[in-house]
Amino acid sequence: MPAGFSNRQLRAHLAQLLAQPEENLTQGRMSYHLRRLRLHKLIQRLPRTHRYRLTDFGLRTALFCTRSYARIFRRGAGMVLPATSPIPNPLLRCFDKLQEEINSWVDEAKMVA
Repeated sequence: MPAGFSNRQLRAHLAQLLAQPEENLTQGRMSYHLRRLRLHKLIQRLPRTHRYRLTDFGLRTALFCTRSYARIFRRGAGMVLPATSPIPNPLLRCFDKLQEEINSWVDEAKMVA
């Protein structure tokens, strides 16, 4: 948004993403979230207004997160979940092996206790 965004405008979008009613996100709660984003230099407050805009660092961070999700996490999660990936693959075998190892550690811990 060229003119930036306000607390009220962001509240509706954030409530939708969190699957909460907009009333649950009070103005104070939104101010808290905006302050944290500002302190991490992801957004900056426009001078003499109650509006914010994304910084260059914030834009790069957002692009990194969305691209990482699309290219790595979503694809990897599809490989790991057996219901979505009927074809055996190396990543799924590694997770199965890890699960077996965790189960054996848990069984050993029960025997010791």
